[in-house]
Amino acid sequence: MTAVTACLVDVYETLVSYDFGSHSRKLSELAGADLAAWQAAQVALTPDFDAGRLTIDAAMTRLLSECGIEASPELTRTLARADAEWTRSGCAPYPEAVEFLRALRARNTKIALVSNCGADTRPMLERMGLIDLADESILSCEVGTPKPAPEIYHRALDALGVPAGEAVMIDDQPSYCAGAEAAGVRAIQVTRPGGAAPDPRFPGVSGLLEVLPLLG
Repeated sequence: MTAVTACLVDVYETLVSYDFGSHSRKLSELAGADLAAWQAAQVALTPDFDAGRLTIDAAMTRLLSECGIEASPELTRTLARADAEWTRSGCAPYPEAVEFLRALRARNTKIALVSNCGADTRPMLERMGLIDLADESILSCEVGTPKPAPEIYHRALDALGVPAGEAVMIDDQPSYCAGAEAAGVRAIQVTRPGGAAPDPRFPGVSGLLEVLPLLG
């Protein structure tokens, strides 16, 4: 790789552990919904949710409706509270996350956190102390465009003031890595146990600290 002056870093399953399966099971059980139907509904509404077009209450209402369950205000609020609690208790930075971000800063590498997420992600990152270790945080729900659309990568590059050719995207999802490369940003895939399979199109690492030698 040529000299890298900036890293765009994904959040979930790259910096922060997140068990989608457990999350889905807990919420579907609370809702009294079939797990497969609940997960299919989650996938279907993800583009609108990640783009900030759905509040958490609206998302829960839509999930219940898709599963054929009456979305009473009480049940909707209960699910929204459970979702927030899961975000607080079920997500945690990977052990090397802080060390990795600090190592990038020590190299004078600019950092943008680039995530597909809802409005609860920024407060979570603040609680974890990760926001303060990045120069910019480009969250899909705030900018209205999720990965792999090129706009979100360009938004991060513009915020950092670096050209695409000097940046690297670090992500666990092959489609988001491909989106970065389509925007002119090289990509490195983080592959963790139980996560997305390695994609031969991208250099792969099993942990964040393995990224550092690849940056030149």
